[in-house]
Amino acid sequence: MQDVPFVSDPRLTRRRLIQGFAAAGAATWLAPGALAKGGGHHDDFARFTAIAPSVTDELQVPDGYQADVVIAWGDELGDGMTFGYNADFTAFFPLRGHHEGILWVNHEYAIPYYNTDWRSSRDASWDPRVEPYRTLMAIEKDAVGGSLVHVRRHPGHGGGAWRAVKGSRFNRRISAAGPLIPYDGPVAGSGLVPDEGALGSLANCSGGLTPWGTLISAEENYQSYGLKRSMPFALGWDRDGDPNYYVGEPGLNAYGQTAVEKPNYGYLMEVDPYTGAAVKHTALGRLHHENVTMRVASDGRIVAYTGDDAPAADGMLFKYVSKHPYREGMPRADASRLLAEGQLYVAQFLPTANDAAIDSGTGRWHPLDMSPESCAFTTRWVEQNVVAQVGGTLDQFRVPRAEDCELIPGRPQDLLVSLTTAAGLPADRTAYGVVRLVREASAAPDETAFSWQNVLEGGQHTGFASPDNMAFSRGDQLWLATDISTSSLNVPGRGFEWHGNNALYYVPLEGPTANQAFRFANAPIRAELTGPTVVPKARTMFLSVQHPGEPNTADLDKPTEPAAYTSWWPEGNVSAGTNPSKPKPAVVAIRKTR
Repeated sequence: MQDVPFVSDPRLTRRRLIQGFAAAGAATWLAPGALAKGGGHHDDFARFTAIAPSVTDELQVPDGYQADVVIAWGDELGDGMTFGYNADFTAFFPLRGHHEGILWVNHEYAIPYYNTDWRSSRDASWDPRVEPYRTLMAIEKDAVGGSLVHVRRHPGHGGGAWRAVKGSRFNRRISAAGPLIPYDGPVAGSGLVPDEGALGSLANCSGGLTPWGTLISAEENYQSYGLKRSMPFALGWDRDGDPNYYVGEPGLNAYGQTAVEKPNYGYLMEVDPYTGAAVKHTALGRLHHENVTMRVASDGRIVAYTGDDAPAADGMLFKYVSKHPYREGMPRADASRLLAEGQLYVAQFLPTANDAAIDSGTGRWHPLDMSPESCAFTTRWVEQNVVAQVGGTLDQFRVPRAEDCELIPGRPQDLLVSLTTAAGLPADRTAYGVVRLVREASAAPDETAFSWQNVLEGGQHTGFASPDNMAFSRGDQLWLATDISTSSLNVPGRGFEWHGNNALYYVPLEGPTANQAFRFANAPIRAELTGPTVVPKARTMFLSVQHPGEPNTADLDKPTEPAAYTSWWPEGNVSAGTNPSKPKPAVVAIRKTR
């Protein structure tokens, strides 16, 4: 197979691309002074001097940029609502111009070490039907889901800082406590899920936007809710005394009883940012959804791609094609129904999906039968019904942590997929991850053939590791966040010491510095940067700072007081010894000031 070019230059082979990395990679991440040029405009947001790695407890951005906390965990929204925990995916919807709008923020999971009483949370006798556990469960439920926040820029305040508008009619919460969210698609009305809908949402990781101006929030690690309680992440919950309601996978529930799998969560949830109305689309499958990215095909049908970021095993990559076409200007309710009826496909990578010695190949999309069972237990259904039928092997379907996928703007056949734990290339014992380009054989929505190639490689030669969230500020401007796990981040002997804290990179896809990773922001200690959303006309990027100071297994017996915390961000800085405080996930607005 011929090399698949990443940038527009058809002469660019993979060998030339890697040589370019080797020649320029160190300069882009080690030494301040490497200039990332985002275009010809003097005020282009993506024109900055790259910064060096950091291991300190602060959010760092380049000179000429200012990062302001817009809203943090626990901040009041009004009417008794507070902003949730572990901010993740963001989406911005303008209200009046580009200096005011509605910001959606996912809240992926709770951490009882910070959210509730840590000792009680770890109690082996946990029973959410009685106190104090019932109250602790309620606090944890409120910490997840998502928030709609009215935000506004104040020209006379802090040099143009963004702030949340407390008490706004646009401020809303969806949590694991409600409201009821209806289902549509094959699983709705099948008896597999409650007829009245799901109780709110949980495990909300990344997401995407629809062509009709709504957002999609992806429910990912649903298996962490409702099984036997296991700290720090598996939370034993129930609904009104039903110990099996939240169970996402078979196992033991919080009472030591055998639990039957309940496919209530693990879907893509669409939310109208202006009304808060929501629905869960089961036709796109139930899996560990990381995100979704969509395009409108030439015949009007919606094409959506979504990755399965399975926690215990490699996941899969899926494509959905709507049955009916989208018409620009059609009512949002009608447009939303396009995601209720269509065809779901799963990708088979040939010759295999993850091998350090193989960095390109071909592939096929295989249709599912769209039964309630295939849409409610999707990856298991693929394993049992597709793999053998097509004469394939599981290692051709299992991709290494499909953390994110994004269509390249203006290139409808080109999809980028970040594979966070793909084997390092060149071969290395440490899996530093890759970004894979999947190129459809044609732009037809129901095309079943594609080619693929790993085009961005994690490792010391490129300066980044564990690629995760991706976003475009325009067609040739890619932003790439890293997700080195807390168990490996700055831990001696784990092979990631060279990287420093998690970071956000800018990768131009065209021009003289194409495909080079420029470090733009450094996260605080043990944090992850997620959900980048660029508003070019406001010269602003909204960015989530997730799980600062996240505890690992070595912290489980530490006292729950500031002196024991590994991060004090955003109110303090443990590296500088200033203002000991509880770390708080938050959303920041990074403004270009010159």
